Amino acid sequence: MLGHSGPVFGMSFSPNSDFLLSAGQDCSVRLWSVATKHTVAVFRGHSHPVWDVQFSPLGYYFVTASNDRTAMLWATDRKAPLRIFAGHLSDVNCVRFHPNCNYVVTGSTDKCIRLWEVNTGATVRLFTGHTSSVVAIAVSPDGRHIASGSEDGVIIVWDLATSRRVRTNQAHTASITALTFSSDCAQLSSAAMDSTVKIWDMSEVVGDKKKAVSKTKGEGSGDAMDVDEEGGSAESGAGVAAPADDVANGVDEDVIPGTPPLVNLHTYPTKSTPIFTLQFTMANLLLCGGRFDKAALADGTIEAVEDQLKEEEEEVLEEALDGPMEDLMDE
Repeated sequence: MLGHSGPVFGMSFSPNSDFLLSAGQDCSVRLWSVATKHTVAVFRGHSHPVWDVQFSPLGYYFVTASNDRTAMLWATDRKAPLRIFAGHLSDVNCVRFHPNCNYVVTGSTDKCIRLWEVNTGATVRLFTGHTSSVVAIAVSPDGRHIASGSEDGVIIVWDLATSRRVRTNQAHTASITALTFSSDCAQLSSAAMDSTVKIWDMSEVVGDKKKAVSKTKGEGSGDAMDVDEEGGSAESGAGVAAPADDVANGVDEDVIPGTPPLVNLHTYPTKSTPIFTLQFTMANLLLCGGRFDKAALADGTIEAVEDQLKEEEEEVLEEALDGPMEDLMDE
């Protein structure tokens, strides 16, 4: 499908998969018919390249994130934006809808994440804590948590109701490229430029939240969007549990002081293929997409990864057979 006059940076299918949105360097967003593979509409409103785009879970509406420091809300039957979300001090790198469609989440090069109200265009939550550009975000299917990833490989999981960090990890050795939650919110998957995909355990976080909600049920504070009882304001970022300096200093064994770490369930090396997109299916099957890096053929990266995969396979076999491989071979 040809139409953009420059590179395409973001794409999103409609909920019924009949249409596809694409965002590009030419400052435009195009709506394509999947059946005919032709452009249905072109949306122009940003003054700089558009980095990301996402359809609303209900379809019809979509949001964009741009190099012009703004995010915009659009409708597929209108050429002009419905809302302009302005407040970030640098590029808006990523944007996602909240599952209830009433809020939009953005991540920026200014190291902040903002939660916007769709009806008013106002910031209702400000999350601060990253010390590098926020380049990937994901909202849990139950709408209670946000995961954000930055260029320095750090992942932070936030409680949406209190703006607090609940988990923090130095998860990767290179920039995060994608984050996604499983359909039951029990796992978080991350991908990065270090050519690995990792699965993190979120069951304890979800369990802690359910306990907190059950305790406050009947008191009117079980909503994920309730204001922090400690008086944290949307703009000040009050209520964040640990200072931002924790992210910059004292990283020990991939755990950042101030919040508990995420538990790594598994790491999948992808040889010389950095993964750029992740998606859990309803059956919790993880789909990944990336590009093959030919440069790794010459520097021995593939051989090193193959050795690591071989070691992991031997460990799995040893666990299954309940004994070292050497002992089995001797027998």
